[in-house]
Amino acid sequence: LKKAHIIMVYEQSIIERNPWWVTGKVPEALHGIRRTEYLENIDRRLKDRKILAVLGIRRSGKSTLLYQSISQLLASGVNPRNIFYINADDLRKPARENLERELDFCQQKNMISLKDEKTYVFIDEIQNVREWQLLLNKYYDLK
Repeated sequence: LKKAHIIMVYEQSIIERNPWWVTGKVPEALHGIRRTEYLENIDRRLKDRKILAVLGIRRSGKSTLLYQSISQLLASGVNPRNIFYINADDLRKPARENLERELDFCQQKNMISLKDEKTYVFIDEIQNVREWQLLLNKYYDLK
């Protein structure tokens, strides 16, 4: 029962962190200060089939840039259910298996397959997850 409760809490957290699945937009409170130069650069790179890392010092606005990028994708017509946001800080145990479980939940919840549809996955604080590189490589290889 305890494990099932923990999984339900994770799943609820994922749903709360992806409000656009229901509303179709990113809440205004998450928009922050618009940094056009960075957003244009990110937007150009999101069109490639590559993994993109947003790096910077603590509290520099990286998470805000992710939300702004999600907002731009939505404005350009991307299906809200094809955009996943996961914050690795939410993981009780920052292990690759737990991150993979969250990605699986996103796919199941939205009836989307990462290998069949163009899907945007934003993983905040990924550096806290052990062996995150192996997981990203797996999904990248699956297309």
